[in-house]
Amino acid sequence: MYIASGPLALTAQFVTTVANWLNPLQTLRLADQPAARQMLMNRIDINYNTSNTDYQNFQTELRTQWAFATGIRNVAISNGNECAIDQEYTPGSSLIYFNLDIKTRLLGDLLDMVNGSVISSWMGAASPFITYIVPGSNRFHATLDIRFLANGGSNQVFYINIAYTKKILWFVPATHTIANKTYNAPSGLLPLDTYPGGFYHIQDVDGFSNLLNNSVFSFSANFNVKRRFAYVHTPSALCIGGGNQTLTSTQYTARYIGATPPAAPFNTPFVNFTTAFNADGSVWDFENATTRRLNNEPHEWFFIRSANWLADELNRTGTDPGPVSNCTALCPPISITGPASLCTSATYSVPAITGATYIWTAIPGNSVTFSGTGNSRTATRNANYSGNVTLTVTITVNGCGSVTPTLPIVAGTATPGPISWTWNAPPNRVHLYVDAVPNATSYQWYLNGTLKSTTSSNTYDLPMSGNVSCGNFYYFGVKAVGSCGTSQESYVGATMPSCDEGLMISPNPAADNVKVELSAANVTIAAKTNSSTTAAIREVVVYDKLGVVRLRKKFSQANAVQTVSLSSLPNDVYTLQVFDGQTWRTGKIVVQH
Repeated sequence: MYIASGPLALTAQFVTTVANWLNPLQTLRLADQPAARQMLMNRIDINYNTSNTDYQNFQTELRTQWAFATGIRNVAISNGNECAIDQEYTPGSSLIYFNLDIKTRLLGDLLDMVNGSVISSWMGAASPFITYIVPGSNRFHATLDIRFLANGGSNQVFYINIAYTKKILWFVPATHTIANKTYNAPSGLLPLDTYPGGFYHIQDVDGFSNLLNNSVFSFSANFNVKRRFAYVHTPSALCIGGGNQTLTSTQYTARYIGATPPAAPFNTPFVNFTTAFNADGSVWDFENATTRRLNNEPHEWFFIRSANWLADELNRTGTDPGPVSNCTALCPPISITGPASLCTSATYSVPAITGATYIWTAIPGNSVTFSGTGNSRTATRNANYSGNVTLTVTITVNGCGSVTPTLPIVAGTATPGPISWTWNAPPNRVHLYVDAVPNATSYQWYLNGTLKSTTSSNTYDLPMSGNVSCGNFYYFGVKAVGSCGTSQESYVGATMPSCDEGLMISPNPAADNVKVELSAANVTIAAKTNSSTTAAIREVVVYDKLGVVRLRKKFSQANAVQTVSLSSLPNDVYTLQVFDGQTWRTGKIVVQH
């Protein structure tokens, strides 16, 4: 495929050879030497055919002619993790994706004609730039997509398309396809790229997305790469089955624990072994700019557990059986069990692990206290606290490190969040709303401290008649009711729209955009208005409490409804004035972020 790319390959070969670098063709040949072929379980030859002869012959040689050394202690270390967590990529997903598109603009076309003439006069008819002499635009496009094996194979694992298009006289397109190839994996293959094992790390390569446009050319490129893929699987490192058994997904995804070696026929010939376990919370670049806790380890790397294990093996004497690896008790999932609601006190627990220590905490720190010891504790709610709580327990096992499962719960009945309200929507009512409170069964709604209604939902439409009137100030409140009792009250102070101006501001309070409207329909049945239904807003001015203009906006198109952003204003109560070309109207707005 590289050779078939023609001018592209020629240019790469020329530049790297002149610079005395390792050129691409040498690299490709090195990767296709017999020693490399012996290690490839599924090799694709230059004609895109599966060619596994070298690998199969090597495996036969290992089984029939090679043997473990005698008279010594044979042990093994695998970088695959003891918990049998895979590489955390979806089988069949993209490993490397690259898309490039370069297109010249008119100035670039003219420059290419000049450059093409100069270069081609020097290189002759063999010049790859000879097409640049022809008037017209130029476009170069390349796409490369390499994917992980899917479970069962048969998926597309390789796709490349490289094409050059010359639009002659900027009208007639002529395309030369340099490369266009799709390859699907044979059926019946296992998703070996993503199985547990020591991984190969693609170093110093980050994904990017670039877009550049100027008078000469337009350029766009997208590149994404997964940072790792399985390189030496755990069963391979431990020689599971001794090379005499056909390994299936069951063996590739099994947990291999030094303390409890697997039984025949899928046993290991090693006297002792260890696998990877993150004993010190090491992290790794999981994907581009994303760092997560390490499970599988890089191929041939030593971390704290494997290093200590090897040191113990080297220091053992006589009949000492050697170090025993077993951290399986800390393998996920480990979860805290207990009720999701904590009214007064309740018991929470995690699995009991021999030799483990447990440290229980709660966030916020003043919400819950713990009593008892070990893996099970009694949590008691602080009588002065109601709301969300996160329970955490740090489980530590000597030689294995720590894990920290968490459990979100609700202590008591949480106080509702901020109240939002809307005037006259639905008509003749004030619509009140809060975010739903976890485990709440009903809500009590208050006006100036007086209970007005109890609803099963987190909304309430307060009738205006007999309750509120335009131009006045009120406190709206709400309490949540749940199995643990009634919460504290959440409330908001609000000034209703002016009665004599037909001005509607919503929402109010607001954090950003507010709708300002002039309409006779916006006043209550008890209010009077002299506003015309045809009035149109031309200007809005916002004043703070000191009368300082904090925002002014003029509209080129006058409408009865306009939208104004208040995101730049701090929380406070402001005066909002609206001008329709003849009359100023005034209202109040509460900014609440």
